[in-house]
Amino acid sequence: MKTKINRTDIWPVSESKETLYDTIKAAGIEHSNHESDLYLPDTPEVRAILDRFPISKGNAQRFTNQITKTSWIDVPFAFLPWWRARCPERKLTP
Repeated sequence: MKTKINRTDIWPVSESKETLYDTIKAAGIEHSNHESDLYLPDTPEVRAILDRFPISKGNAQRFTNQITKTSWIDVPFAFLPWWRARCPERKLTP
């Protein structure tokens, strides 16, 4: 059986059409990135937000920050400023 893919399946948006990055930024949560990967501290607040973005949550991986020795979460392809800078002709928000 072939799975139908729509925009919300491949782009990190919630039911309310928010992006993960914009939700994190609006919440004032510390974040970082490496190219298009979004790095978030592994906290209950971040995990609760990730629950609203099941595709991103499924792709996310925990890692230990080598400087602070704290747990962080790497969310591949979710750092929107990287994409917006490379695709200015496309609207990259829902």
